Amino acid sequence: MNDPMRYLLQNAAFIARDFARNIPKSLLSSLGIIFLMAFLMLYLSLRQGVREYIGGTLFEGMKINEMVISPPGADIDIFNLKGGQAAIPADTVRRVLAIPGISEYYSILRLDYPVRIEIDRLGIYVDEYVPIFGIYREYLRKLGKRWQDFSAGDSVPVIVPAFVLEIFNNMTDARGLPQFGEKALRGFPLDLKIQTSGRTDARRTFVRFDAEVYDFLGAVSLSGLMVPADFIMAFCAEHRGERAARAEGYSFIRLFITVNGVKDIPEVARAVQALGLRVDSMKDVAGRTNRALTIIDTSSLVVVGIFLLLTVVAIFNAYLSTVYHRSRHFSLLRVIGMSKFRIVTVFVLEAAAVGALYGIAGYFLGRALTVHATDLLGNWLPVLRGLIMADDGARYLPLAVALSAAVSSASALVPAVAAANMNLFQAVQK
Repeated sequence: MNDPMRYLLQNAAFIARDFARNIPKSLLSSLGIIFLMAFLMLYLSLRQGVREYIGGTLFEGMKINEMVISPPGADIDIFNLKGGQAAIPADTVRRVLAIPGISEYYSILRLDYPVRIEIDRLGIYVDEYVPIFGIYREYLRKLGKRWQDFSAGDSVPVIVPAFVLEIFNNMTDARGLPQFGEKALRGFPLDLKIQTSGRTDARRTFVRFDAEVYDFLGAVSLSGLMVPADFIMAFCAEHRGERAARAEGYSFIRLFITVNGVKDIPEVARAVQALGLRVDSMKDVAGRTNRALTIIDTSSLVVVGIFLLLTVVAIFNAYLSTVYHRSRHFSLLRVIGMSKFRIVTVFVLEAAAVGALYGIAGYFLGRALTVHATDLLGNWLPVLRGLIMADDGARYLPLAVALSAAVSSASALVPAVAAANMNLFQAVQK
């Protein structure tokens, strides 16, 4: 082996040995990076989750000339459908649709008959009252969901809230059964029992319908099930006047209208509001979303800034202390001919390696915190109730590693320069 190659290999071995010996000593210096990266990952996941939530709610695919009309006194979360919510009276709906400028509308209905859902499969038995909502398949098509065969035939297709899947899997797990995904449970049979007797009658009578799981929908926050609106209309027409339900047997709880032109929006909105109804457009939702994101950005950036400042100061002081205790080592390196640039480079690379390791740890801690963040967020910002922050896999891992390495190496740069300029005689005096 020629001399230049031997020299390079010996230097590489020396640097690697020195590197491996010094990194464990430097671990405590960059500990704050874990918490910095954990909070940063939580913030990025939260912000992305908010954007995806707004894009995946009832406003998915809405245009600027479309509006959502809600009953008076509706909850602040217009995406959250509950069985006990106020309804839009039928005569008010007719008055809304008579307003000039409206070209198209869809509605979400609520069946006012008491309904029980019965499941007796896989050792699981459920027989409970649940609210039933009706949605038109044209609206599913608008959302980009499966819609072609969403109509009642031999069985009634049922759209189930996404969170029910987790509850179902908890039940199957308790019985030693395998976990099920959405595709596996599509077509799962169940029974709908609509009560036609009076609510206070001692003897209750039900009309039973075969049903099956059609799809899962996380876009709408439901406290019940969704069936085709045509099924509800047909059932109520056949059983009109029975004591179990009031008036028509169904209620309107949401209207989605399309206005002919953007210039007609203010006039139509004022006319609808004059009827005592709530109107929400993309502009309104965008405003609330931007306000929510502003709150998230401001509070998160303040916390990230504090973490960053404390981390940089801690790393700087720790490496300055390291330079003091290793002063003889650095001065001897200068005596034997090691260049200042090389000392600075090795020192900064040590800091970058430690930062990268802690960046990985902070990333996984941030993912763990993200899992538990959604429940707290719904209480903090009601408009975002129902937000789900999905696991992003390794999406932010490269960012966490690179940013952590950059923060650690930048904080160690000044101590590295001090180490490269260390004087042997000053070091001996220390």
